[in-house]
Amino acid sequence: QIISGYGYKYENGITKDGDKYITYKLEDNQIYTFYFITQPNVVEICDTWKIMEPSSHANSMIKMVQNFGFVQLSETLWKDYSMNTLYSISIVENVCLLTIWFDDKK
Repeated sequence: QIISGYGYKYENGITKDGDKYITYKLEDNQIYTFYFITQPNVVEICDTWKIMEPSSHANSMIKMVQNFGFVQLSETLWKDYSMNTLYSISIVENVCLLTIWFDDKK
């Protein structure tokens, strides 16, 4: 589904932990990376994805997440209870990083 949505122009690899990933470099200096895990009796699933933009986009990224109406758990963490996903925003070396992952703690 990810490839059908974003296309075939991507980079892929395996993390040090052995998880597979694919990365798309989009316009406006956006980078989307999707990480996959394999669970018993399940084909690989995407359990974490990251969106990277210049740090100058941090305010707009925070507003975007707030506009989704998720529950804010801290200054930089939100939860979508309907999809059981967490959204975290951080600034790392002039990059605004939005990390989204499934909350296995429910």
